[in-house]
Amino acid sequence: MMPAKFPEYNAQSTVEAGDRVFFCSSGCLAAYYVDPGNFEPAHEGATFAGLWVHDHETREVIDARSAWFVRETDADRVDDPMQRNPLPFAAESDARAYVDAYDDLSESDLLRLADFDMDLATFYRGRFFE
Repeated sequence: MMPAKFPEYNAQSTVEAGDRVFFCSSGCLAAYYVDPGNFEPAHEGATFAGLWVHDHETREVIDARSAWFVRETDADRVDDPMQRNPLPFAAESDARAYVDAYDDLSESDLLRLADFDMDLATFYRGRFFE
């Protein structure tokens, strides 16, 4: 997908080598974060210098390393690219309020970037790992 087409949802990262990578959404960033070598062999084992996403509510760019994410599982609730993405929030209270608004979400759906693993990556972008 084309990140420039989704300015309110796109995400980006830089690796220590200085390369910048752009994504259409937080779900694509999550997949890349978990296994960058799957997408760019030169980035295998790369250290990230920066990671940014758009806050789900304000649409402002925030640092993904300090963001709170909600493991959203219902694509019908959110109108965003790729239809299924972890939802980033700058404030923990905003992420908790989102979770509290839906009966099918719980505290276990609150995530930090360090919680992103292959299970999450394949949940959101499984076809990238086939």
